[in-house]
Amino acid sequence: MITLQRLNELLTFDPETGIFKWKKYRAGVRPSLIAGNRLKNPKCRIIYIKIEIDGKVYNAHHLAWFITKGVWPEGKLDHIDRNGENNRPDNLRPATSGQNAINMDLRSNNQSGYSGVRYYNRKWVADIGHNGKVIYLGSFAKISEAIEVRRAKAKELFGEFACE
Repeated sequence: MITLQRLNELLTFDPETGIFKWKKYRAGVRPSLIAGNRLKNPKCRIIYIKIEIDGKVYNAHHLAWFITKGVWPEGKLDHIDRNGENNRPDNLRPATSGQNAINMDLRSNNQSGYSGVRYYNRKWVADIGHNGKVIYLGSFAKISEAIEVRRAKAKELFGEFACE
C-alpha cells in the first residue's frame, strides 16, 4: 500500500480538475505528464483512470480520496456524476456496493431513455429493483407519469444515490 508521503513525492493532484501529474522523471515518464491510463471496467461500461506506482496499480479516484482526505477510503467510492474519469474530490463519495450499483448509467438495451420505464402493451410501465425483488409501480398512458412515479420511488428507496 502506498503511503501519503510516497504519493506526494511522485505526483501532484489538482482538486479542481481531478488530474494527477508526475513530479519526477522516471523511465518513460517526464515531469508534468498526466499520470494514469484509461481502462474500461469489464463489469460495466465505465472507464476509470488507473495509475501504476512502484509496480502496483491504483484507481485514481482512490488516490484522489487519499491525497485530499489523508486516509485510504474504506470500501467503495462512487462517482456522483457516473463519470469514472472525473476524480475531483467533490464528485466522490463513500458508497456500499449496492449504492454504487444504483448510481449507474442506463443499460445499453434501454429503449425509453429512463431507468425502470418501458413500453409494454400500449402502456408505459414503471418498476424498480430493491433488495433482489422487482417492485411494480404501475402502468400509465403517458411516459411522463411513469417517469415521475419511478423517480419518486427511487428517491424514497435510494436517497442521494437515486439516478435521474
